[in-house]
Amino acid sequence: MPRTYIKKKTQKYDEDSLKEAVKEVDNGSSVYAAARKYNIPYETLRRWSENPPKTPGSGKATVLSKEEENYIVEALLYAAKCGYPLDRKDLQYMVCSYVKSVGRKTPFKDDMPGYDFLRGFEKRWAHELSKRKPEILTKARAEGLSQFVVDEFFKIYEQVLVENGLENHPERIFNLDETGLGTDPTKGKVFVPKSAKVSYSRSGGAGRLQYSVLFVASASGERYPPCVVFKGQGDLQSTWVQGGPPGALYGVTQSGWMQDFIFEKWLINFANQTKNLEKPVLVLFDGHGSHLTYNVTRVARDNDIILLCLPPNTSHALQPLDVGVFAPMKSAWREILKNWYRESRLKNVDKAVFPSLLSKLVSTSFKSEHIIGGFKGSGIYPVNKSVLEKRIVSVQPTRPMDLQSGAQPKQNSIETPKDIAEAPIGRPEPTGLKLANPVQDLPGPSSSVAGLPEISPSPMKKLREAILSTLSPEQSSSIKDALKNSKKKRRRVQGSCGEVMTTNEVMDRLKEEEDARKEKIKSKTNRPKPITALGKTIKQEPGLVQAKPQKKPRATKRF
Repeated sequence: MPRTYIKKKTQKYDEDSLKEAVKEVDNGSSVYAAARKYNIPYETLRRWSENPPKTPGSGKATVLSKEEENYIVEALLYAAKCGYPLDRKDLQYMVCSYVKSVGRKTPFKDDMPGYDFLRGFEKRWAHELSKRKPEILTKARAEGLSQFVVDEFFKIYEQVLVENGLENHPERIFNLDETGLGTDPTKGKVFVPKSAKVSYSRSGGAGRLQYSVLFVASASGERYPPCVVFKGQGDLQSTWVQGGPPGALYGVTQSGWMQDFIFEKWLINFANQTKNLEKPVLVLFDGHGSHLTYNVTRVARDNDIILLCLPPNTSHALQPLDVGVFAPMKSAWREILKNWYRESRLKNVDKAVFPSLLSKLVSTSFKSEHIIGGFKGSGIYPVNKSVLEKRIVSVQPTRPMDLQSGAQPKQNSIETPKDIAEAPIGRPEPTGLKLANPVQDLPGPSSSVAGLPEISPSPMKKLREAILSTLSPEQSSSIKDALKNSKKKRRRVQGSCGEVMTTNEVMDRLKEEEDARKEKIKSKTNRPKPITALGKTIKQEPGLVQAKPQKKPRATKRF
Protein backbone atom coordinates (compact mmCIF):
# COMPACT_ATOMS: atom_id res chain seq x y z
CA MET A 1 0.00 0.00 0.00
CA PRO A 2 1.46 3.41 -0.89
CA ARG A 3 2.37 5.78 1.94
CA THR A 4 0.21 8.54 0.46
CA TYR A 5 -3.09 6.79 -0.27
CA ILE A 6 -5.79 8.72 -2.09
CA LYS A 7 -9.33 7.47 -1.45
CA LYS A 8 -11.39 6.66 -4.51
CA LYS A 9 -14.63 7.59 -2.75
CA THR A 10 -15.33 10.46 -0.41
CA GLN A 11 -17.17 9.90 2.85
CA LYS A 12 -20.66 11.39 2.77
CA TYR A 13 -21.31 11.38 6.53
CA ASP A 14 -19.55 12.78 9.56
CA GLU A 15 -18.79 11.34 12.99
CA ASP A 16 -21.77 13.02 14.64
CA SER A 17 -24.19 11.48 12.14
CA LEU A 18 -22.69 8.06 12.77
CA LYS A 19 -23.17 8.43 16.52
CA GLU A 20 -26.80 9.49 16.08
CA ALA A 21 -27.47 6.52 13.78
CA VAL A 22 -25.94 4.06 16.25
CA LYS A 23 -28.06 5.57 19.02
CA GLU A 24 -31.26 5.07 17.00
CA VAL A 25 -30.34 1.46 16.30
CA ASP A 26 -29.77 0.90 20.01
CA ASN A 27 -33.22 2.40 20.70
CA GLY A 28 -34.94 -0.17 18.46
CA SER A 29 -34.76 1.26 14.95
CA SER A 30 -33.66 -1.03 12.13
CA VAL A 31 -30.18 -0.73 10.68
CA TYR A 32 -31.57 -0.29 7.19
CA ALA A 33 -33.86 2.61 8.18
CA ALA A 34 -31.17 4.42 10.16
CA ALA A 35 -28.67 3.94 7.32
CA ARG A 36 -31.01 5.52 4.77
CA LYS A 37 -31.93 8.38 7.13
CA TYR A 38 -28.34 9.46 7.81
CA ASN A 39 -26.90 8.44 4.39
CA ILE A 40 -24.51 5.89 5.90
CA PRO A 41 -23.54 2.60 4.20
CA TYR A 42 -25.52 -0.35 5.58
CA GLU A 43 -22.47 -2.51 6.38
CA THR A 44 -20.73 0.40 8.11
CA LEU A 45 -23.68 1.06 10.41
CA ARG A 46 -24.19 -2.66 11.10
CA ARG A 47 -20.52 -3.07 12.07
CA TRP A 48 -20.62 -0.05 14.37
CA SER A 49 -23.83 -1.13 16.05
CA GLU A 50 -22.77 -4.76 16.62
CA ASN A 51 -19.02 -4.51 17.28
CA PRO A 52 -17.83 -0.89 17.19
CA PRO A 53 -14.14 -0.40 16.23
CA LYS A 54 -11.72 1.05 18.76
CA THR A 55 -10.85 4.01 16.53
CA PRO A 56 -13.24 6.06 14.38
CA GLY A 57 -12.82 6.35 10.64
CA SER A 58 -11.85 3.89 7.99
CA GLY A 59 -8.64 1.92 7.75
CA LYS A 60 -6.60 -0.13 10.17
CA ALA A 61 -6.41 0.93 13.80
CA THR A 62 -3.23 2.63 14.98
CA VAL A 63 -0.86 1.02 17.47
CA LEU A 64 -1.58 3.71 20.06
CA SER A 65 -5.06 4.87 20.86
CA LYS A 66 -6.12 8.46 20.35
CA GLU A 67 -6.02 8.98 24.10
CA GLU A 68 -2.42 7.72 24.29
CA GLU A 69 -1.28 9.79 21.30
CA ASN A 70 -3.03 12.81 22.79
CA TYR A 71 -1.02 12.31 25.98
CA ILE A 72 2.25 12.11 24.02
CA VAL A 73 1.40 15.24 22.00
CA GLU A 74 0.71 17.09 25.23
CA ALA A 75 4.12 16.02 26.53
CA LEU A 76 5.86 17.15 23.31
CA LEU A 77 4.19 20.56 23.46
CA TYR A 78 5.03 21.08 27.10
CA ALA A 79 8.64 19.94 26.68
CA ALA A 80 9.09 22.39 23.80
CA LYS A 81 7.62 25.20 25.89
CA CYS A 82 10.09 24.42 28.67
CA GLY A 83 13.06 24.54 26.29
CA TYR A 84 13.54 20.77 25.96
CA PRO A 85 12.13 19.99 22.50
CA LEU A 86 12.11 16.35 21.46
CA ASP A 87 12.88 14.98 18.00
CA ARG A 88 11.86 11.88 16.07
CA LYS A 89 14.42 9.69 17.79
CA ASP A 90 13.10 10.69 21.21
CA LEU A 91 9.56 9.89 20.07
CA GLN A 92 10.68 6.47 18.86
CA TYR A 93 12.32 5.60 22.19
CA MET A 94 9.30 6.91 24.09
CA VAL A 95 6.85 4.72 22.17
CA CYS A 96 9.19 1.71 22.26
CA SER A 97 9.59 1.98 26.04
CA TYR A 98 5.85 2.26 26.51
CA VAL A 99 4.73 -0.67 24.34
CA LYS A 100 7.35 -2.92 25.94
CA SER A 101 6.24 -1.95 29.45
CA VAL A 102 2.59 -2.81 28.76
CA GLY A 103 3.43 -5.92 26.71
CA ARG A 104 1.57 -4.77 23.60
CA LYS A 105 2.10 -6.60 20.31
CA THR A 106 3.19 -4.28 17.53
CA PRO A 107 4.15 -4.64 13.86
CA PHE A 108 7.39 -2.78 14.63
CA LYS A 109 10.75 -4.47 14.41
CA ASP A 110 11.99 -4.99 17.98
CA ASP A 111 9.07 -2.78 19.09
CA MET A 112 10.87 0.28 17.69
CA PRO A 113 8.50 2.39 15.52
CA GLY A 114 9.79 3.16 12.07
CA TYR A 115 9.51 5.85 9.46
CA ASP A 116 5.91 5.04 8.50
CA PHE A 117 4.68 5.40 12.08
CA LEU A 118 6.47 8.75 12.46
CA ARG A 119 5.01 10.09 9.22
CA GLY A 120 1.53 8.95 10.18
CA PHE A 121 1.84 10.42 13.69
CA GLU A 122 2.99 13.79 12.32
CA LYS A 123 0.17 13.79 9.77
CA ARG A 124 -2.49 12.94 12.36
CA TRP A 125 -1.36 15.76 14.66
CA ALA A 126 -0.32 18.32 12.04
CA HIS A 127 -2.88 20.75 13.44
CA GLU A 128 -0.91 20.95 16.70
CA LEU A 129 2.69 19.92 15.91
CA SER A 130 5.23 21.29 13.49
CA LYS A 131 8.98 20.81 13.14
CA ARG A 132 11.45 23.67 13.45
CA LYS A 133 15.21 23.90 13.75
CA PRO A 134 15.85 24.87 17.41
CA GLU A 135 18.07 27.77 18.37
CA ILE A 136 20.70 27.17 21.03
CA LEU A 137 19.53 28.59 24.36
CA THR A 138 21.93 28.18 27.27
CA LYS A 139 20.66 27.13 30.64
CA ALA A 140 21.59 30.54 32.08
CA ARG A 141 19.52 32.34 29.43
CA ALA A 142 16.58 30.01 29.93
CA GLU A 143 16.66 30.59 33.68
CA GLY A 144 17.34 34.32 33.40
CA LEU A 145 14.29 35.16 31.30
CA SER A 146 11.22 34.48 33.44
CA GLN A 147 7.91 36.27 33.71
CA PHE A 148 8.88 37.71 37.07
CA VAL A 149 12.20 39.06 35.73
CA VAL A 150 10.42 40.61 32.73
CA ASP A 151 7.79 42.25 34.94
CA GLU A 152 10.36 43.67 37.38
CA PHE A 153 12.62 44.96 34.59
CA PHE A 154 9.77 46.76 32.86
CA LYS A 155 8.81 48.35 36.18
CA ILE A 156 12.32 49.82 36.42
CA TYR A 157 12.37 50.74 32.73
CA GLU A 158 8.97 52.45 32.73
CA GLN A 159 9.87 54.35 35.90
CA VAL A 160 13.02 55.68 34.21
CA LEU A 161 10.99 56.73 31.16
CA VAL A 162 8.38 58.57 33.24
CA GLU A 163 10.82 60.30 35.60
CA ASN A 164 12.91 61.62 32.70
CA GLY A 165 10.14 62.40 30.21
CA LEU A 166 11.25 59.81 27.63
CA GLU A 167 7.90 58.12 26.92
CA ASN A 168 7.40 59.84 23.55
CA HIS A 169 11.03 60.46 22.59
CA PRO A 170 12.43 57.41 20.76
CA GLU A 171 15.33 59.49 19.46
CA ARG A 172 16.65 59.68 23.05
CA ILE A 173 16.46 55.91 23.75
CA PHE A 174 19.55 53.99 22.60
CA ASN A 175 20.79 50.44 22.55
CA LEU A 176 24.39 49.35 22.11
CA ASP A 177 25.73 45.86 21.59
CA GLU A 178 28.84 44.14 20.33
CA THR A 179 29.03 41.34 17.83
CA GLY A 180 31.78 39.37 16.14
CA LEU A 181 32.16 39.37 12.36
CA GLY A 182 34.06 36.29 11.27
CA THR A 183 35.81 35.53 8.00
CA ASP A 184 34.15 32.19 7.25
CA PRO A 185 31.33 32.60 4.70
CA THR A 186 30.42 28.91 4.46
CA LYS A 187 26.89 28.12 5.55
CA GLY A 188 24.20 26.08 3.92
CA LYS A 189 24.53 23.49 1.18
CA VAL A 190 26.23 23.58 -2.24
CA PHE A 191 26.01 21.50 -5.41
CA VAL A 192 28.46 18.58 -5.63
CA PRO A 193 28.56 15.30 -7.56
CA LYS A 194 26.04 12.76 -6.34
CA SER A 195 28.80 10.31 -5.44
CA ALA A 196 30.75 12.89 -3.38
CA LYS A 197 30.97 12.24 0.35
CA VAL A 198 32.60 15.56 1.34
CA SER A 199 32.70 19.05 -0.14
CA TYR A 200 35.52 21.58 0.12
CA SER A 201 35.37 25.33 -0.34
CA ARG A 202 38.54 27.29 -1.00
CA SER A 203 39.20 30.27 1.23
CA GLY A 204 41.91 32.84 1.79
CA GLY A 205 42.42 31.73 5.39
CA ALA A 206 41.24 29.25 7.98
CA GLY A 207 38.13 31.34 8.68
CA ARG A 208 38.91 31.65 12.39
CA LEU A 209 39.75 35.35 12.29
CA GLN A 210 37.05 37.48 13.90
CA TYR A 211 36.61 41.20 14.38
CA SER A 212 34.63 42.74 17.24
CA VAL A 213 32.35 45.64 16.34
CA LEU A 214 30.21 47.79 18.65
CA PHE A 215 26.96 49.04 17.08
CA VAL A 216 24.61 51.64 18.54
CA ALA A 217 21.23 52.91 17.37
CA SER A 218 18.20 54.75 18.69
CA ALA A 219 14.58 53.62 18.89
CA SER A 220 13.72 56.10 16.12
CA GLY A 221 15.95 54.16 13.70
CA GLU A 222 18.87 56.60 13.82
CA ARG A 223 22.22 54.88 13.22
CA TYR A 224 25.49 55.97 14.80
CA PRO A 225 29.06 55.15 13.70
CA PRO A 226 30.36 51.77 14.90
CA CYS A 227 33.47 51.08 16.95
CA VAL A 228 35.92 48.40 15.71
CA VAL A 229 38.27 46.55 18.05
CA PHE A 230 41.27 44.82 16.45
CA LYS A 231 43.39 42.16 18.06
CA GLY A 232 47.02 43.19 18.36
CA GLN A 233 49.97 43.89 20.61
CA GLY A 234 51.22 47.23 19.32
CA ASP A 235 49.72 50.52 18.28
CA LEU A 236 46.95 51.10 15.76
CA GLN A 237 48.28 51.27 12.20
CA SER A 238 47.14 53.96 9.79
CA THR A 239 46.23 51.38 7.12
CA TRP A 240 43.71 49.76 9.47
CA VAL A 241 41.38 52.77 9.54
CA GLN A 242 41.10 53.63 5.85
CA GLY A 243 37.91 53.14 3.86
CA GLY A 244 35.68 52.42 6.83
CA PRO A 245 32.25 53.84 7.71
CA PRO A 246 32.21 57.62 8.21
CA GLY A 247 32.96 58.58 11.80
CA ALA A 248 33.86 55.04 12.89
CA LEU A 249 36.20 54.53 15.83
CA TYR A 250 39.02 51.97 16.00
CA GLY A 251 40.98 50.44 18.85
CA VAL A 252 43.43 47.65 19.59
CA THR A 253 43.39 45.19 22.50
CA GLN A 254 45.32 42.01 23.16
CA SER A 255 42.19 39.88 23.24
CA GLY A 256 40.44 41.50 20.29
CA TRP A 257 37.35 42.22 22.41
CA MET A 258 36.04 45.36 24.03
CA GLN A 259 37.83 46.52 27.18
CA ASP A 260 37.01 49.24 29.67
CA PHE A 261 39.46 51.90 28.39
CA ILE A 262 38.17 51.50 24.80
CA PHE A 263 34.56 51.72 25.96
CA GLU A 264 35.27 54.85 28.01
CA LYS A 265 36.73 56.59 24.96
CA TRP A 266 33.78 55.51 22.85
CA LEU A 267 31.32 56.83 25.46
CA ILE A 268 33.04 60.24 25.42
CA ASN A 269 32.75 60.32 21.63
CA PHE A 270 29.09 59.23 21.86
CA ALA A 271 28.41 62.08 24.30
CA ASN A 272 29.77 64.52 21.70
CA GLN A 273 27.61 63.00 18.97
CA THR A 274 24.44 63.40 21.07
CA LYS A 275 25.21 66.83 22.52
CA ASN A 276 22.53 68.48 20.36
CA LEU A 277 19.80 66.16 21.70
CA GLU A 278 17.61 67.10 24.61
CA LYS A 279 18.92 65.57 27.84
CA PRO A 280 18.88 63.16 29.49
CA VAL A 281 19.29 60.27 27.07
CA LEU A 282 18.86 56.59 27.96
CA VAL A 283 21.30 53.86 26.90
CA LEU A 284 20.44 50.20 27.36
CA PHE A 285 23.21 47.61 27.29
CA ASP A 286 24.15 44.19 28.66
CA GLY A 287 26.26 43.49 31.73
CA HIS A 288 29.62 42.97 30.02
CA GLY A 289 32.55 43.71 32.32
CA SER A 290 33.94 46.44 30.05
CA HIS A 291 30.68 48.41 30.46
CA LEU A 292 30.59 48.27 34.26
CA THR A 293 33.37 50.47 35.57
CA TYR A 294 33.38 53.55 37.74
CA ASN A 295 34.91 55.74 35.01
CA VAL A 296 32.16 54.73 32.59
CA THR A 297 29.42 55.74 35.03
CA ARG A 298 31.25 58.96 35.87
CA VAL A 299 31.49 59.96 32.19
CA ALA A 300 27.81 59.12 31.75
CA ARG A 301 26.76 61.22 34.76
CA ASP A 302 28.85 64.17 33.58
CA ASN A 303 27.12 64.09 30.18
CA ASP A 304 23.58 63.43 31.49
CA ILE A 305 23.44 59.90 30.08
CA ILE A 306 21.38 57.27 31.94
CA LEU A 307 22.87 53.78 31.74
CA LEU A 308 20.34 50.98 32.21
CA CYS A 309 21.78 47.48 32.41
CA LEU A 310 19.57 44.64 31.19
CA PRO A 311 18.91 41.64 33.44
CA PRO A 312 21.61 38.96 33.20
CA ASN A 313 21.25 36.40 30.38
CA THR A 314 18.29 38.15 28.73
CA SER A 315 19.96 39.95 25.82
CA HIS A 316 18.53 37.44 23.31
CA ALA A 317 15.04 38.77 24.12
CA LEU A 318 15.49 42.29 25.54
CA GLN A 319 18.39 43.58 23.41
CA PRO A 320 16.86 45.33 20.35
CA LEU A 321 19.97 44.90 18.20
CA ASP A 322 20.06 41.18 19.01
CA VAL A 323 16.37 40.77 18.25
CA GLY A 324 16.05 42.59 14.93
CA VAL A 325 19.42 43.68 13.51
CA PHE A 326 22.21 41.15 13.88
CA ALA A 327 20.52 38.19 12.14
CA PRO A 328 19.99 39.95 8.76
CA MET A 329 23.35 41.68 9.22
CA LYS A 330 25.22 38.37 9.58
CA SER A 331 23.45 37.03 6.48
CA ALA A 332 24.49 40.09 4.47
CA TRP A 333 28.04 39.81 5.85
CA ARG A 334 28.39 36.28 4.49
CA GLU A 335 27.40 37.48 1.02
CA ILE A 336 29.93 40.31 1.24
CA LEU A 337 32.64 37.81 2.19
CA LYS A 338 31.74 35.53 -0.73
CA ASN A 339 31.96 38.39 -3.20
CA TRP A 340 35.27 39.54 -1.70
CA TYR A 341 36.88 36.11 -1.99
CA ARG A 342 35.73 35.80 -5.59
CA GLU A 343 36.83 39.26 -6.67
CA SER A 344 40.16 39.21 -4.79
CA ARG A 345 41.04 35.66 -5.85
CA LEU A 346 40.86 34.29 -2.29
CA LYS A 347 42.81 37.05 -0.58
CA ASN A 348 42.54 36.98 3.21
CA VAL A 349 40.41 39.57 5.04
CA ASP A 350 43.14 41.29 7.05
CA LYS A 351 42.94 44.43 9.16
CA ALA A 352 43.59 46.71 6.16
CA VAL A 353 40.72 45.15 4.19
CA PHE A 354 38.12 44.85 6.95
CA PRO A 355 37.11 48.58 7.18
CA SER A 356 36.07 48.73 3.53
CA LEU A 357 33.95 45.57 3.88
CA LEU A 358 32.42 46.93 7.08
CA SER A 359 31.47 50.11 5.22
CA LYS A 360 29.53 48.02 2.67
CA LEU A 361 27.84 46.13 5.49
CA VAL A 362 26.72 49.26 7.34
CA SER A 363 25.38 50.89 4.18
CA THR A 364 23.43 47.82 3.01
CA SER A 365 22.19 45.97 6.12
CA PHE A 366 22.29 48.37 9.09
CA LYS A 367 18.83 49.63 8.19
CA SER A 368 16.41 51.82 10.11
CA GLU A 369 13.50 49.43 9.59
CA HIS A 370 15.49 46.60 11.18
CA ILE A 371 16.38 48.82 14.14
CA ILE A 372 12.78 49.93 14.69
CA GLY A 373 11.65 46.32 14.37
CA GLY A 374 14.23 45.24 16.95
CA PHE A 375 13.00 47.80 19.48
CA LYS A 376 9.40 46.74 18.80
CA GLY A 377 10.18 43.02 18.95
CA SER A 378 11.91 43.35 22.32
CA GLY A 379 9.10 45.44 23.78
CA ILE A 380 11.43 48.37 24.50
CA TYR A 381 9.70 50.89 22.26
CA PRO A 382 6.79 51.08 22.11
CA VAL A 383 6.71 49.61 25.61
CA ASN A 384 4.99 46.23 25.35
CA LYS A 385 6.21 43.42 27.58
CA SER A 386 3.55 41.02 26.24
CA VAL A 387 5.66 40.40 23.10
CA LEU A 388 8.12 38.46 25.28
CA GLU A 389 5.63 35.80 26.37
CA LYS A 390 6.57 33.45 23.52
CA ARG A 391 10.27 33.78 24.34
CA ILE A 392 9.87 32.68 27.96
CA VAL A 393 10.60 28.95 28.22
CA SER A 394 10.11 28.68 31.99
CA VAL A 395 6.52 27.90 32.84
CA GLN A 396 6.28 28.82 36.51
CA PRO A 397 7.24 32.46 37.27
CA THR A 398 10.09 33.05 39.67
CA ARG A 399 9.12 34.19 43.14
CA PRO A 400 10.59 37.40 44.58
CA MET A 401 12.37 35.45 47.33
CA ASP A 402 14.48 33.69 44.69
CA LEU A 403 15.97 37.01 43.59
CA GLN A 404 17.03 38.44 46.92
CA SER A 405 20.69 39.27 47.41
CA GLY A 406 21.40 38.77 43.71
CA ALA A 407 20.55 35.05 43.83
CA GLN A 408 20.22 33.34 40.49
CA PRO A 409 16.54 32.69 39.69
CA LYS A 410 15.52 29.04 39.47
CA GLN A 411 13.35 28.24 36.49
CA ASN A 412 11.85 25.22 34.80
CA SER A 413 10.04 24.31 38.03
CA ILE A 414 7.40 22.04 36.60
CA GLU A 415 4.53 20.84 38.75
CA THR A 416 2.10 17.99 38.17
CA PRO A 417 -1.69 18.27 38.47
CA LYS A 418 -3.57 15.52 40.25
CA ASP A 419 -5.43 14.53 37.11
CA ILE A 420 -2.31 13.90 35.06
CA ALA A 421 -3.11 10.18 34.80
CA GLU A 422 -6.54 10.89 33.35
CA ALA A 423 -5.81 12.41 29.95
CA PRO A 424 -9.05 13.22 28.12
CA ILE A 425 -9.83 11.69 24.74
CA GLY A 426 -10.82 14.96 23.19
CA ARG A 427 -8.64 17.95 23.94
CA PRO A 428 -10.21 21.26 22.94
CA GLU A 429 -7.45 23.02 24.90
CA PRO A 430 -4.05 21.57 25.89
CA THR A 431 -3.92 21.19 29.65
CA GLY A 432 -0.13 20.93 29.76
CA LEU A 433 1.90 18.00 31.00
CA LYS A 434 3.51 19.19 34.23
CA LEU A 435 6.15 17.29 36.12
CA ALA A 436 6.72 17.41 39.86
CA ASN A 437 10.39 18.34 40.14
CA PRO A 438 12.79 20.39 38.02
CA VAL A 439 13.72 18.53 34.87
CA GLN A 440 17.33 18.05 35.90
CA ASP A 441 16.18 16.30 39.09
CA LEU A 442 13.60 13.99 37.51
CA PRO A 443 14.07 10.35 38.49
CA GLY A 444 14.46 7.54 36.04
CA PRO A 445 11.76 5.09 35.07
CA SER A 446 12.48 2.76 37.98
CA SER A 447 12.15 5.48 40.63
CA SER A 448 9.11 7.01 42.22
CA VAL A 449 8.11 10.56 41.41
CA ALA A 450 7.81 12.79 44.45
CA GLY A 451 4.69 14.90 44.58
CA LEU A 452 2.66 12.76 42.19
CA PRO A 453 -0.50 11.05 43.46
CA GLU A 454 -0.37 7.29 43.81
CA ILE A 455 -2.41 5.68 41.05
CA SER A 456 -3.12 2.07 40.26
CA PRO A 457 -1.04 0.39 37.53
CA SER A 458 -2.52 1.35 34.18
CA PRO A 459 -1.36 2.03 30.63
CA MET A 460 -1.40 5.77 31.35
CA LYS A 461 0.98 5.35 34.26
CA LYS A 462 3.33 3.33 32.05
CA LEU A 463 3.12 6.00 29.38
CA ARG A 464 3.93 8.69 31.93
CA GLU A 465 6.99 6.75 33.06
CA ALA A 466 8.12 6.33 29.45
CA ILE A 467 7.84 10.10 28.93
CA LEU A 468 9.78 10.85 32.12
CA SER A 469 12.55 8.41 31.21
CA THR A 470 12.92 10.08 27.80
CA LEU A 471 12.99 13.61 29.23
CA SER A 472 15.36 12.83 32.09
CA PRO A 473 17.25 9.53 32.14
CA GLU A 474 19.04 8.45 35.30
CA GLN A 475 22.37 10.21 35.84
CA SER A 476 25.51 8.11 35.72
CA SER A 477 28.20 8.39 38.40
CA SER A 478 30.55 10.27 36.05
CA ILE A 479 27.87 12.89 35.35
CA LYS A 480 27.19 13.36 39.05
CA ASP A 481 30.93 13.82 39.76
CA ALA A 482 31.20 16.39 36.96
CA LEU A 483 28.23 18.35 38.32
CA LYS A 484 29.83 18.54 41.77
CA ASN A 485 32.90 20.29 40.31
CA SER A 486 30.93 23.03 38.56
CA LYS A 487 31.42 26.55 39.94
CA LYS A 488 29.25 29.64 39.89
CA LYS A 489 30.57 32.84 38.32
CA ARG A 490 30.54 36.17 40.11
CA ARG A 491 28.42 38.88 38.53
CA ARG A 492 29.00 42.62 38.67
CA VAL A 493 25.32 43.39 38.06
CA GLN A 494 23.69 43.02 41.45
CA GLY A 495 20.13 43.55 40.27
CA SER A 496 18.79 40.32 38.81
CA CYS A 497 16.00 42.23 37.06
CA GLY A 498 18.12 45.07 35.63
CA GLU A 499 19.84 48.02 37.22
CA VAL A 500 20.36 51.72 36.57
CA MET A 501 24.15 52.11 36.64
CA THR A 502 24.29 55.90 37.04
CA THR A 503 22.78 56.07 40.52
CA ASN A 504 24.92 57.16 43.49
CA GLU A 505 24.64 53.75 45.16
CA VAL A 506 25.87 51.84 42.12
CA MET A 507 28.68 54.32 41.44
CA ASP A 508 29.91 54.00 45.01
CA ARG A 509 29.89 50.20 44.71
CA LEU A 510 31.82 50.28 41.42
CA LYS A 511 34.31 52.69 42.94
CA GLU A 512 34.96 50.34 45.85
CA GLU A 513 35.36 47.37 43.49
CA GLU A 514 37.79 49.31 41.29
CA ASP A 515 39.87 50.39 44.30
CA ALA A 516 39.97 46.80 45.52
CA ARG A 517 41.17 45.58 42.11
CA LYS A 518 43.89 48.22 41.98
CA GLU A 519 45.04 47.30 45.48
CA LYS A 520 45.16 43.65 44.51
CA ILE A 521 47.23 44.39 41.42
CA LYS A 522 49.54 46.60 43.45
CA SER A 523 50.11 43.88 46.04
CA LYS A 524 50.97 41.41 43.28
CA THR A 525 53.53 43.73 41.69
CA ASN A 526 55.23 44.44 45.04
CA ARG A 527 55.43 40.79 45.97
CA PRO A 528 59.09 39.62 46.15
CA LYS A 529 59.96 37.27 43.32
CA PRO A 530 61.64 33.94 43.99
CA ILE A 531 65.30 33.47 43.05
CA THR A 532 66.22 30.40 41.08
CA ALA A 533 69.74 29.07 41.67
CA LEU A 534 71.05 25.71 40.52
CA GLY A 535 67.55 24.48 39.77
CA LYS A 536 66.23 25.28 43.27
CA THR A 537 63.71 27.97 44.26
CA ILE A 538 64.79 30.24 47.13
CA LYS A 539 62.45 32.59 48.97
CA GLN A 540 63.70 36.14 48.60
CA GLU A 541 63.96 38.20 51.78
CA PRO A 542 63.14 41.94 51.70
CA GLY A 543 66.13 43.96 50.48
CA LEU A 544 67.84 40.92 48.98
CA VAL A 545 69.20 41.49 45.49
CA GLN A 546 67.99 39.08 42.88
CA ALA A 547 70.79 36.89 41.61
CA LYS A 548 71.12 35.34 38.20
CA PRO A 549 71.00 31.56 38.01
CA GLN A 550 74.42 30.02 37.70
CA LYS A 551 75.30 28.17 34.56
CA LYS A 552 76.57 24.62 34.72
CA PRO A 553 80.18 24.20 33.53
CA ARG A 554 80.42 22.78 30.05
CA ALA A 555 81.87 19.30 29.85
CA THR A 556 85.16 18.95 27.98
CA LYS A 557 84.72 17.10 24.76
CA ARG A 558 86.97 14.10 24.48
CA PHE A 559 88.28 12.67 21.24
